[in-house]
Amino acid sequence: DGEPLKSNKVLLDAPCSGLGVLSKRVDLWWNRNLEDMEQLKSLQDELLDAAST
Repeated sequence: DGEPLKSNKVLLDAPCSGLGVLSKRVDLWWNRNLEDMEQLKSLQDELLDAAST
């Protein structure tokens, strides 16, 4: 009928930094930098915006 779908909640499985597992994945210390985190944050923001509209 062309009407947009409405919902009260949206579940988004956005990519994460993996920083919560640093104690188990020491290699992440060396493979992450500020630029990576900024790009990841931008992607997460875009996905949240898309999921909420």
